[in-house]
Amino acid sequence: MNFVFDIDGTLSFDGRTIAPAITQVLTNLIRDHHKVAFASARPIRDLLPIIPGFDQQPLIGGNGVMTRVSGKLSVLQPLPPVAVQQLKQLIERHHLDYVMDGTWNYACQVSNDNPILRQLDPQRLAQRQSLASLNDPVKVILLNLAPALRAKIKRLLITLNLVVIEHSGEGSLDITAQGINKAHALADIGFEHYIAFGNDENDRSMLACAQQAIWVTSKPELTPVSQAIICPPDAAAIAKLILSLGQR
Repeated sequence: MNFVFDIDGTLSFDGRTIAPAITQVLTNLIRDHHKVAFASARPIRDLLPIIPGFDQQPLIGGNGVMTRVSGKLSVLQPLPPVAVQQLKQLIERHHLDYVMDGTWNYACQVSNDNPILRQLDPQRLAQRQSLASLNDPVKVILLNLAPALRAKIKRLLITLNLVVIEHSGEGSLDITAQGINKAHALADIGFEHYIAFGNDENDRSMLACAQQAIWVTSKPELTPVSQAIICPPDAAAIAKLILSLGQR
């Protein structure tokens, strides 16, 4: 059986660790010859530190813009140059907080109180570059946007034929090239007929394509995908459900 897991809000609730109860059942799945993949909004660079011991599993990063299989990192579709130019101009004009991810390196301006800071290259695996010098952007997060400005920017970005995901309660926009999502990335690496765990807007495509979807209610204001098993954001409950599904 194939399993794919989102990370933040699904397996991890502090942005840094996954509870031992969950890591143990994941280890058991692999031991019992199930296939396990991870699909995150994080770039691969920031996904690796939170899944020690599972780095050889298939990985989807940046909401589906990048994959890592058998240690090989691939980008499905970078941001178009015209869109990159517009995004850089927006950031500079409005003095926005942001993270712009390249294939591995990144540029950023993040306030000290933003939770994303603790997830940003915690093991110093990459180089932080200037906004002007980052020449291979694949994903951008615009942070701490006031509602009116967020709506205005979202309308503009949609006219540029980009995928824009607004995360509930975070005041941020995740931006990738058209056609990028977790389901597409999983199909690209041949990971099919899977059970999927997720909790947020960027998981909907993956959950909709799953043989069985599990919706973790860490964002109770969101409506779960249809036909999903509903699971509370509790490590023991999640571990128990993974164990049960693995024994089917």
